Amino acid sequence: MTSVFGRNESGCADFVNNYVELYNQKLKVLIDNLNINLPGARFIILNQTSISTGGPPTGLTIFDRPCCMVLPNTRAKGQCIEGQIPCNNRNQYVFFDNFHQTEVGNLAIARRSYTAFALTDAYLVDIRRLVQS
Repeated sequence: MTSVFGRNESGCADFVNNYVELYNQKLKVLIDNLNINLPGARFIILNQTSISTGGPPTGLTIFDRPCCMVLPNTRAKGQCIEGQIPCNNRNQYVFFDNFHQTEVGNLAIARRSYTAFALTDAYLVDIRRLVQS
């Protein structure tokens, strides 16, 4: 994302983050309403941003750029450049291109979705607690 929208001094894409924050605020209200108005149903939110950027060691060390080279001004904006060789150390990257996670990134997110490490990983509960309830 940052290679498409640019980044601020802390490495974030403010343009995208502002919309994500607004979406997340409204999503929590929606989840609360669904849980109140649909008896017997239980909805939760899994926060991929929280999960993929902090917590227990996963071997992931590169969070802010993709494993492959991408060009922002092509038809396939943000995807890997065709014919380019991706990085050799994929186990350190969260993202393969600007949109798709690496296998290691997906495994880390799956583990933390099932058992949250931080309070920000899941709202209202993680999958493990959802299944137990």
